[in-house]
Amino acid sequence: MKTRGAKAGAGQSAPLRLACPRGANPLAEDRAYMRPWNVVLTLMAVSNGVVGAAQRVTPVPVHQLGRRLATSAAPLKTISGVRQLSDGRVLVNDGTTPQLLLFDSSLTTFVVVADSSVGTARSYRSPGSIMPYRGDTTMLFDPISTSLLVIDPGGAIVRTVALPVPADAAFIQTSGGRVSAFFDPQQRMIYQASMTTASRPTIASTGRAMFIPRDTHDSIAPIVRTTWSTNVVDTLGYLRLREPAARVPFTTAEGASVQKTVLNPIVLVDDWTVTSDGVVALVRAQDYHIDWIDPSGRRTASPKLPIGLHRLSDSEKVAIVDTMRAFAEAYPLTGVAGVNGRGVKYTVVNDVIDAADVADYVAPFMARTAMADAEGNVWLRPTPEWVPPGPPRQTDAPTIYDVVNPSDGLIDRVQVPSGLSIVGFAPDVVYLAAREGTGAFLMRVQIR
Repeated sequence: MKTRGAKAGAGQSAPLRLACPRGANPLAEDRAYMRPWNVVLTLMAVSNGVVGAAQRVTPVPVHQLGRRLATSAAPLKTISGVRQLSDGRVLVNDGTTPQLLLFDSSLTTFVVVADSSVGTARSYRSPGSIMPYRGDTTMLFDPISTSLLVIDPGGAIVRTVALPVPADAAFIQTSGGRVSAFFDPQQRMIYQASMTTASRPTIASTGRAMFIPRDTHDSIAPIVRTTWSTNVVDTLGYLRLREPAARVPFTTAEGASVQKTVLNPIVLVDDWTVTSDGVVALVRAQDYHIDWIDPSGRRTASPKLPIGLHRLSDSEKVAIVDTMRAFAEAYPLTGVAGVNGRGVKYTVVNDVIDAADVADYVAPFMARTAMADAEGNVWLRPTPEWVPPGPPRQTDAPTIYDVVNPSDGLIDRVQVPSGLSIVGFAPDVVYLAAREGTGAFLMRVQIR
């Protein structure tokens, strides 16, 4: 297991300073078209903790990425997953098209491994996730057929296999194509299974959700491991997932009986990933530490990672709730429901919990951002510094990642330029997606 120190050595390459290839603006797009989505992204950031962390105490300094090694010659629609093979070739999952491409080591040329064409040996019908398997063999999950396409090192689909537990197909991939299943060195499949709710919000006679403050309406999601040989499912650990919303019965002015969603703007959500050597990392939102489970089942825990949390004042809670409520009112839900044997159109405005029930602190890291690099480390995106709630704003601030090792704890902090997103890792390098117009270029960049 390889670790990196906090300081760069002599002869280090010049840091990456371009946000995307050829000097283009990765955020260039029609601002009028994007305005509603900027509001959505702002609210998502609020609910994931953007407004909460401040005054980090960090013993490990931040460094910029190293030099860019290669950039794809042509853009893709999206880049939802990348895997570098042992000879330098790169599998790239374009989840929008959908297609799976195999690039040469220079990212100049590629061949199509799988796509949405009908009636061919390489067809698959819906955007899926790629998962490293044994050696350079790769699994491509097809969510429509709920099966795995086995891709050999040459880039050919050699067979299709069922999941070890077909009933759990819905948990193998999250929205947006993010991988939520992994294989360890023993070819055992590890994934997050169905959630169970410890206690849900109660419904008062008023029809409003009565949110019991803080931590009394959590859901529990097990992380499980299984194999084709036994089909035995072992539970490795649990994630704590705070309920982001409650649904309550509601009768509209038109007489339609529907459900209204009552939103909770600040939730605590654990995260998880699996390292290249099969160690399961459970990232705890309550106190920002990682529980580790190695392939043999041995459990360890890293110390709490350094971060100072900003306690929300009453006025800040009110501002957060008002911002989310204004958005809900601006974008009501419409539909058709049966009333007395006829279809009636209805409009419902979702509600937000009372400011008094908003949590005092937010999660120390952004939800669903944990990633494992090729050296057995976990990358986490901590919550940005305190930003007072207010109108949506454009920011060009870079993204900072904490890099955590199972043995050494926090070993590095890496700055990724604005407009770039991490889509994969290989030894000593990171793969980044750079948006340009309606497409995205793939970049291979040295970590140092």
